[in-house]
Amino acid sequence: MNYPTEWRSQSSSYAGTTVLSALNSARIPEGLSATVAATLPVAGTTAVDVLDQLGLPARATVLVNGVGGGVGLAVARPAVGRGLRVIGTGSTAKREHAEATGVRFIDCTAEDVAAAAPELVPASVCSRQPICST
Repeated sequence: MNYPTEWRSQSSSYAGTTVLSALNSARIPEGLSATVAATLPVAGTTAVDVLDQLGLPARATVLVNGVGGGVGLAVARPAVGRGLRVIGTGSTAKREHAEATGVRFIDCTAEDVAAAAPELVPASVCSRQPICST
C-alpha cells in the first residue's frame, strides 16, 4: 500500500498499518491534510480531560493562554459550552477565531493581560511577570 509521506516513520516506531472498527474512525474532513487531521483527537481529548479534571462550576472564569492554537481553541469551545467565562490570550492574528467561539480575547502582544483582566490577578499578587507568551 502506498501511504502518504507524512504517515511514514523513519524510525520504525509506528506500524505501517493498523486495524480498527469503523465505529472508532472518522473520515478526514475535506481541506485538511492527514497530518493536521491526526492532531484533532489529541487536542480534543486533552481539552475535555482538563475541563473534567478542573470541575469548574458554570460561570467560573478560566484563562486559556494561547487560545488561538489547537489545544487552546479545543479548550475554549467546550468551556464556553459548559457555561464557563473564557478569557483567552494570543496574538492579533488569533483574535477573530477566538472571539468567534465566545472568548473574551486579550491581545497579549498589545495589551497587559493583568491590566486588561484584573479579575484574574488576586489583590495580593503583584503582577510583574508577563502572563502571556507568544
